[in-house]
Amino acid sequence: MINLEKGQRVNVNLPKFTIGLGWDTNSSSTGEDFDLDASVFILGEDKKLI
Repeated sequence: MINLEKGQRVNVNLPKFTIGLGWDTNSSSTGEDFDLDASVFILGEDKKLI
């Protein structure tokens, strides 16, 4: 398992993998909603987007 913090990157050199996202609920006193954004880019052997 790899745990990433905001802004971190990791190269995954596997033929198949699963990605899971998890987060804590908003515990601030403001009670305002917030969004979770995630991005994934898959590159081929030529280092270009598939």
